[in-house]
Amino acid sequence: EDFWILPQNQLAGQLFLGTDTGFTPTEARDQIVNWNPGDPRRGRDVAAPWIGLELVRVDGPAGGEFAMYRSEASEGVVVLMSTFSPQETFANTAHELVGGHTHFSWAFTKAGLYEVVLRANTMIEAPSADVNGDQSVDGQDVSAWLGSPLDVTCDGIVDFFDVARVQRVAESGG
Repeated sequence: EDFWILPQNQLAGQLFLGTDTGFTPTEARDQIVNWNPGDPRRGRDVAAPWIGLELVRVDGPAGGEFAMYRSEASEGVVVLMSTFSPQETFANTAHELVGGHTHFSWAFTKAGLYEVVLRANTMIEAPSADVNGDQSVDGQDVSAWLGSPLDVTCDGIVDFFDVARVQRVAESGG
């Protein structure tokens, strides 16, 4: 069966895709706490300042599948994201250290135009849970702290669960 690949190694005349967290502003880097994504692929199972990438969706030709992977000398092919086998434990996520960059192989099973949507996430330090001082912990505290609503749990609403996630990080230090 035919498939199309954008390789992780730069080849003349081919698109060279990767991620680069080196442009993360200093003020943002200072708020990212060390956290363990619990992903054993490529050593992503230690506490460090990680930026996570999550596959949200892939739109493309009918019947087309997508995968993002790396070829590692020590581990062979390491699949990071795949629409073909999304049930794998760590499929559909990739983690990069703040200030780093990585190149991946991007594979597609059908010719055509694809839209690959990724969501970046990390853990940030909150100064306290009751940010606005109204004696309650709620979505307004997240808004007050960041200056705008933040849907930390990505469920479509800003609510207690978003604040609880920020509070958990603040209390645990990561």
